[in-house]
Amino acid sequence: MFGVFSLNPSNMRWFNLKRMAFCLFVLPIFIFILINNRIFLLLDYIFFPHFIRQKIKDPVYIIAAPRSATTFLFHSLAQNKDKYTCVKLWEIIFAPSILQKYSLIIIFKIDSYMKSPLKKSVRFFENLIFGKFSKIHVIGLELPEEDEGFLLWNLSTLYMTFFYSDSNFFENFYQFDRSMNQKAKNRIMKTYSNYIKRHNFVFNRKSDRQFLSKNPLMMNKIDSLHAIFPDARIININRDLAETLPSTLALNRSIYAAFTSIKTNESVESQTIEQLIAWYAMAHESLATKFPNQHIKIDFKKLIAQNKEEIIRISEFLSIPLVDLVFPVKASGKMHKNTNSYQRLSKEELAPILVKLKFMDQYCNE
Repeated sequence: MFGVFSLNPSNMRWFNLKRMAFCLFVLPIFIFILINNRIFLLLDYIFFPHFIRQKIKDPVYIIAAPRSATTFLFHSLAQNKDKYTCVKLWEIIFAPSILQKYSLIIIFKIDSYMKSPLKKSVRFFENLIFGKFSKIHVIGLELPEEDEGFLLWNLSTLYMTFFYSDSNFFENFYQFDRSMNQKAKNRIMKTYSNYIKRHNFVFNRKSDRQFLSKNPLMMNKIDSLHAIFPDARIININRDLAETLPSTLALNRSIYAAFTSIKTNESVESQTIEQLIAWYAMAHESLATKFPNQHIKIDFKKLIAQNKEEIIRISEFLSIPLVDLVFPVKASGKMHKNTNSYQRLSKEELAPILVKLKFMDQYCNE
């Protein structure tokens, strides 16, 4: 945990009450869970060694920038439980190993026979912990979540940068396919693949359903994804950059605020914009070269409006009957909306970005 604090007063990791409280009360819990999970992950090789032969057939990945309705589409598709299987948050945090998954399944089955006192307690603390953040991002222990989170237990994900804010400790992760050395890439992607195999081993042993994933952080490692799942099908959602970029900054500020009371500085936000621009370019190139006939580009506005032609395109791409595509009721107040405020980029601010990302121009017309 080197670098938890910075000696630079202008750094976001400078000593402040919120960060010290987090490190005193929350960080030890994270370390305990990390050690516990790592032990159980090793035990899988003793009790379930054949999990490494588990097949992952034709997985479906939703890969797009944050704030591009990826969660909206992910949760909608995940409702089709006969067609898809996906990772949920409880699995990421408390049961990345096969042994933990089976144990918790048994515990909660017993709990259900006792009128679910444990489940009710878990939901109480869940609302307490996630209540405020759920207004920004739909989240819950029993809801589908980004399986990139598994890599927290190997300290091998860009999620770690939120805790190690305003640092270059995870610099190689920003442009994973380009900047990470091959040995490290192979190790991380093999680790990731084994987490997915563990999930399928428990919930989809016969591989009769497709694995469904939503991961914005995959934008910078599509080449690496192809190396482990060459038959993957990818949905790429594109939203007006004038909305996506400032909305992502607003989301990041909320996450950083959980770890420090020092406001996100201009340097960090500039780096975020630069990396997002790089991710768009990397994803566009990699989809064309690695998955030329296995990806579809979706217009954010048409998706949210549930445009019939766009929904039919998704249906045909995924080979799903149109009646099986179930989306939240639009314009009813039931659909989740981000409550984080942000200001749309002006035409002058957007213009130099579109010079670098000409292929996004079609999505950036008001």
